[in-house]
Amino acid sequence: MSVTRSDFGTTKSGQKVTAFTLTNASGASVTLLDLGCTLQSVIVPDRSGKMLDVTLGFEDAASYDGCTGFYGAIVGRHANRIAGGCFTLNGKTYTLFKNDGDNNLHSCPDAYSWRVWDSEVLEALCGVRFTLDSPDMDQGYPGRLLVTVTFLWNDDCVLTQHIEAESNQDTICNMCNHSYWNLNGEGNGLIYDHLLCVDADGYTPILAGIPQGIDPVEGTPFDFRIAKTVGRDINEDNEQLRRGGGYDHSFALNGKGLRDIAYLEGDKSGISMTITTDQPAIQIYSGNYSNDTGKGGKHYGPRSGIALETQHHPNSINTPAFESIVLHPGERYDTKTLYTFGIADSQA
Repeated sequence: MSVTRSDFGTTKSGQKVTAFTLTNASGASVTLLDLGCTLQSVIVPDRSGKMLDVTLGFEDAASYDGCTGFYGAIVGRHANRIAGGCFTLNGKTYTLFKNDGDNNLHSCPDAYSWRVWDSEVLEALCGVRFTLDSPDMDQGYPGRLLVTVTFLWNDDCVLTQHIEAESNQDTICNMCNHSYWNLNGEGNGLIYDHLLCVDADGYTPILAGIPQGIDPVEGTPFDFRIAKTVGRDINEDNEQLRRGGGYDHSFALNGKGLRDIAYLEGDKSGISMTITTDQPAIQIYSGNYSNDTGKGGKHYGPRSGIALETQHHPNSINTPAFESIVLHPGERYDTKTLYTFGIADSQA
């Protein structure tokens, strides 16, 4: 197990960016950037032993800086959408920037994803810890938020992501990792034939990207409780699929605590990924509007990767029926998501 540092160039404003590569005994590796706590690459063996990079991304810092695809980045202070670009907390209304129609999306314009974080190598654990000090009213949110994101990699090809945060005032906090996965190798075709299974009985129908309650997945294209290919139902004549341009919906996960909630399998590579989390929801986004030039000059068009974002439901702060995302002084925002890579024995 080893951790190595390398220069990853500079942001558009000239800030130096460092890459940290975590390598296990088999040679499988993960590369992280201090720019946005970004998961820049995940290189694991396919069924023939060939090493493949299975997450979409770029080879230079400037391409990440300001990229609205948020490839591999940690998104905060609030991931996903807030309706009307505003929320009320303790009787006071806070107004945010509107960058998604009438909504705020991913706490833009000054996203955590585009900032260079402080970093600390955890050599003995084969990991890196990133920290960010977000001042009061940063991005429009009350309270000074101190954020820590720790990534660990092990010989079993398990990537652990641990996000923690504390605030000195009541605030809201809902963070996630925004990686796009193509388990056949980034830039190697579309994700239609990837097998996906999600342990969720409900999903959130949307209007202008905002959840309209929770409906059962049964009898809809959103039922992934039994594994099926991502593309099997994605082009059905369905109003919700039209509204999202495909899958761009939050799913209400079954169970509580740290548990396995999703499984993804590359049809060509045989590479599998199991997602384990303590979060109540997962946003599934099938890359419906992707249009970027990625690693090695490869074109990332629509459906080139799938994002599986563990988080709370969008617009939870404005939806009393959803679990609270209010963080009080003296409390700790504390969430883990694990990504376990392997080789599929058979269809899930």
